[in-house]
Amino acid sequence: MFLPVLSLALLLASAGAGAEILAGQVVRVVDGDTVTVRSLDGQTHQVRLAGIDAPERAQLIGATLPVNQFAARDG
Repeated sequence: MFLPVLSLALLLASAGAGAEILAGQVVRVVDGDTVTVRSLDGQTHQVRLAGIDAPERAQLIGATLPVNQFAARDG
């Protein structure tokens, strides 16, 4: 539990100007570069990870595939 919180805090701290340090727990992964975090005071925040270029859920490649479809697709 401590390591994910520390990792998130360090990632946010290194994001550059305008970034805030947010300690809390990731409660939902929205897509490849966005997570929802519940801070220590109980508020939820949607956090966009800087420097990550991942497809959005609305994009064709962003759709979730079951594990067996990955295996069939990749051989």
